[in-house]
Amino acid sequence: MYCVSNGKITKVEFFVEGSKLAEVSTEPFFVTWTNARIGSFAISATATDDKGATAKSDTVNVAVAPAINTPKVTPSGEFEFNFVGEPGRTYLIEASFDLINWTVLESRENSDGNISFRDITAGGVARRFYRVVPKR
Repeated sequence: MYCVSNGKITKVEFFVEGSKLAEVSTEPFFVTWTNARIGSFAISATATDDKGATAKSDTVNVAVAPAINTPKVTPSGEFEFNFVGEPGRTYLIEASFDLINWTVLESRENSDGNISFRDITAGGVARRFYRVVPKR
């Protein structure tokens, strides 16, 4: 993103789904988006320079995933975690050995916002990565 007037950027406005999230007037012009709900969102920014020229960024689509609470390994070697998601939505719990190839372990409908998961096959595995994604 740049302004065509060759001026100095004086503010950057950040937008989520077209609504202003924040306005920042000091460098390094970033914002932390807290309390984001789960889902996919279009994010953009508009910079304004000291001569009044503006430039809009390309839109970037991001996905906000469910929050996974502190995981633990049970005494029998099973891996267990809880996550918070959008009630009424179905989530896929996936695992990978290399962060490239993912396998669906379970599909769970989230009835009340909280889901518990236990991988009973994790005991004999040296390393495994997990993720939770909304089912499309």
